Amino acid sequence: IAVPTLVFFIYFFSNFKFGEPVLQKVSESAPLEEETQKKEVKNKNRVVLSVPYVSEAPDGIWAGPWKNACEEAVIAMAEYFYEGRTEVSIAEDKIFLKKLFDFQDRVYGSNANSNSVRNLRIISENTNFEGVIKETPNLDDIKKEILAGRPVLAMHRGFDLQNKNIPFLATGSSYHTTIVIGFDDEKKHFITNDPGDEIDGKGYEYDYDIFMNS
Repeated sequence: IAVPTLVFFIYFFSNFKFGEPVLQKVSESAPLEEETQKKEVKNKNRVVLSVPYVSEAPDGIWAGPWKNACEEAVIAMAEYFYEGRTEVSIAEDKIFLKKLFDFQDRVYGSNANSNSVRNLRIISENTNFEGVIKETPNLDDIKKEILAGRPVLAMHRGFDLQNKNIPFLATGSSYHTTIVIGFDDEKKHFITNDPGDEIDGKGYEYDYDIFMNS
């Protein structure tokens, strides 16, 4: 569960880790951006990135750390996306999420709640990409990232998303994290992979206004 103080987003960028030259990485990411730009030409109103879906409870067991694993799941989706993968097995999902649980338990003493700064550290020390935090972005900020071929991690107050498929509890934490994978200007929707929605989470669409005010 991700804890926001405002609406926070972490923009995902291709990484420059392991001492690789920056220019090499920029060159490698160019085909993705060119492909995205071609999509924009074909349909300026709707763009969707091919980000594989990961549920925060891969086995469908919503207990223990798996009921609070939305931020770990979106980090996993971004990692797989930058690896060029479109499908991932449940077994692989569980291994990767467990690695992120273990990291947080070791560093923070718990994996139950997170915020934007903590998520950024999780990303920096456990993945092959880097991110940057942006507070209170506008619609164009987010759409520019999608058009550049970069999905966006978004942090919310869960009740404000008004997703009937996610039973947030008034007595528990209702913070939530999604990954924005596209947008549809005709519908005025952001297209997300929502790891907490086990019914329609893959490609779930949120109204712009609802999403930005959650």
